[in-house]
Amino acid sequence: MVTIDQLKKEQIIPDVLPEFAPQDVSFKVTFGSHNVTGSEIPLDAVQTQPQVSLKGEEGQYYTLAFVDPDAPSRSSPSNREWRHWVVVNIPSSDFSKGGHLSDFFPSAPPAGSGLHRYVFILYKQNGKLVASHFDDTAETKARSKFHVSDWAGKFNLTPISATFYLCQKS
Repeated sequence: MVTIDQLKKEQIIPDVLPEFAPQDVSFKVTFGSHNVTGSEIPLDAVQTQPQVSLKGEEGQYYTLAFVDPDAPSRSSPSNREWRHWVVVNIPSSDFSKGGHLSDFFPSAPPAGSGLHRYVFILYKQNGKLVASHFDDTAETKARSKFHVSDWAGKFNLTPISATFYLCQKS
């Protein structure tokens, strides 16, 4: 995982998340041999759904959101935030049992747009959510300008952990 200081250094706080108090939960994201810990990962390594491991509070449900705040570029983020993945109602220790509101969409930074910050946010739920699957039929429109913090606020989700990686297309 990454620290609050790392999230601030990369301006994930405040670009994506407000300042929050991390909670003691085991949360790990990996793409093959690449751990998501705030470093740069090659584009070809992040094209398939990552492995997510979670060990949280017994009986608690969690939500995972994965966004790119730098769409189409960090200097001109007119589509902030691009929604790459949303999984809700994840039981405390079995990620595979969560419900996919938005299927995984791999990283796809435009060539020459520089490094993008790809952010995974783990939220604590206040009980099981009843939420509709996102309409991704118009793929580009449905995923752009997501604003994960606003969406999370509608469901009273509390951010408790986050991690990120950097990626670019040469």
